[in-house]
Amino acid sequence: MKKTLIICLLSTCIFTGAWAQSQNYATVILYRPGNFVAALVSYGIDTAAKAEVYKAKNNSKAEVKVYHEGDVTFFSDTRSKAYATVDVKFGKTYYIRCDELYSEFGKNPKMQVVPEALAKKDADKIKE
Repeated sequence: MKKTLIICLLSTCIFTGAWAQSQNYATVILYRPGNFVAALVSYGIDTAAKAEVYKAKNNSKAEVKVYHEGDVTFFSDTRSKAYATVDVKFGKTYYIRCDELYSEFGKNPKMQVVPEALAKKDADKIKE
């Protein structure tokens, strides 16, 4: 019985690892946490390959699949551009946080790549 259980467990671990490596895409989760002050402001997020992959609305998130490895730059479609570049590897998940900064010149978007441990806390609070 123990031997069968160990074999099943090992084959599950091997299959799961092989599946993750065989994925031919990476996942990028773009999210914007809730902010009462900027609740009505939204802007589009684009890539060089595709226009508007995400509309950065207050308290929202979107999952984007990227089908090529290497650097992918996401940028805002606003007058003052914000950028976030991810070095994409297949089978991985990346998080980009989209925010609003305020200055004497008005509102400016801000984008940053966030480690998964921190981002999951914010992104999991957002209901789709």
